[in-house]
Amino acid sequence: MPNYFEIQSAFNFVKMKIYYKYAEGVREITILLLLDSVAPLHARINIKRQPWRLNSHQLIQFPENSLGHSLGIFYQQENFEPVARAERHDVFHVLFNYKTNVFDECKLQFFLWGNGKASLFTCGACLLSILFFPNKLKHFIKHFKKGKSVQNISKLNFKELLNKNIDELRSELNFKTDIV
Repeated sequence: MPNYFEIQSAFNFVKMKIYYKYAEGVREITILLLLDSVAPLHARINIKRQPWRLNSHQLIQFPENSLGHSLGIFYQQENFEPVARAERHDVFHVLFNYKTNVFDECKLQFFLWGNGKASLFTCGACLLSILFFPNKLKHFIKHFKKGKSVQNISKLNFKELLNKNIDELRSELNFKTDIV
């Protein structure tokens, strides 16, 4: 079982746990600590989102090769369960092939920014990524461009797409797996 850095909100208004694979250096640990301070605020802002109320065992029951089944496998492989109201973010990891380590999370934020998600959280994460990992700027730019090349996902209801074949969905979104 992989080791995880567990972030548990210290704020009273939001109870949440976020799991990330252990960070390997001071910069990565600092990013996780910053996440610890802003994740509850982000959750509070999105409090009106309806939780999916599905666990990994229920998701794995979706048809094989569907988005839901793939998401269930993701949760089981990562050894954690969905965080209420954050399921959509986990779909991004599965659908667009991003791991749960800090560097892939940074790349995912650039992908989302390129795709049109210009929220304060996304832009702030991208800015911190550049400040903490200036040597990775070329990677971040590639993922920003990759996000621009994919159909805008901001209006998609991913819960309604859980039965959809994941490869067909990727194709419909014009997602190509050529960038790592």
